[in-house]
Amino acid sequence: MSLDVLKQRVPLSACARCRKAIQAGDRVLPAYIVKTAKMRHPETKELVSELSGDFEFVHASCSDPTLEGKVIIAP
Repeated sequence: MSLDVLKQRVPLSACARCRKAIQAGDRVLPAYIVKTAKMRHPETKELVSELSGDFEFVHASCSDPTLEGKVIIAP
C-alpha cells in the first residue's frame, strides 16, 4: 500500500466527499484515515483499527450542508 493513501488529500477548509468549501453554519464530521484494520490490541486482544495521524472533514449531508429541513437516515 502506498503511504499517500494515509495522508490528508484535501485541505481542512473543504469537504473530503464533495470538495465544496466548508462554510459557517455547515455541519461537518471528522473522517479518520485507517492505517491498519483488524489488528489485535496488545492487552485486550480485541479487534481494533489503527488510525493515521491525519484526518479530513466531510459534510454530514453534502446535499444539505447546514441540515435545514432534511432528515438523515443512516444506511
